[in-house]
Amino acid sequence: MSLAACGRYGFATGDASSDPAHDGAADARVTDSAVGDTKLLDAATDVALGPCTPLAISDNFDDGTANNEWTVIANNPVNTTETGGELQVALASAGGAHYGGYDSVAPVDLREHCMFVTFIDEPTNEALVEMTFQVRVAAGAVGFVYHQGMLEAFVNPGTFMSLGAAPYDAGQDQVLRIREDNGTMTWETSPDGMTFNVFTSRATPLDVSASTVVLEAGTYGSAPSPGIAKYDNFDVP
Repeated sequence: MSLAACGRYGFATGDASSDPAHDGAADARVTDSAVGDTKLLDAATDVALGPCTPLAISDNFDDGTANNEWTVIANNPVNTTETGGELQVALASAGGAHYGGYDSVAPVDLREHCMFVTFIDEPTNEALVEMTFQVRVAAGAVGFVYHQGMLEAFVNPGTFMSLGAAPYDAGQDQVLRIREDNGTMTWETSPDGMTFNVFTSRATPLDVSASTVVLEAGTYGSAPSPGIAKYDNFDVP
């Protein structure tokens, strides 16, 4: 199963038969053969890749204000704040597209680096609600999105393309990491920020040499009770 009907990041309602294969827990992380090199990553054989070099930008969100590395995104009536040592995005119930969060001010080079963040709390599982962790570049975007209880890796070079989805496990998937190593991009998850498991991996799908880090959550239509998305410890162990 993959996402359907999302506006901002290019998801489009489609026939379920066009979704990537997804046949249960053992082979839950399945890639789409339409994009780059593919690899089926069985949950029993996923292997962590070990340490990586974080970006120069980092934030634990403990000082109660956005530092000069970030642009605050707050599409009224969304409220974006640093509260209780977290980046919190209180989502709007109004119709239309409303997003909030942080975008990095200066471009970052994700090549031979990694970026990671903790999902402290996710928004509700209503159909038009999402929480993202991604980089945006001139040619599109690549990253993770949480939507309706699912965690999905994606690339969007103008059209959203799923790279695999699995039910989100708040205990096992709390820390999300995206890394680039010599032409290979890997999406990973971790329960503790220490041991990472591969979610999916493939040839780096976009040029990420000049990337904007995006920590944004929002709604793309009316959502009665969308909740609050909470991030912590961007590139902070």
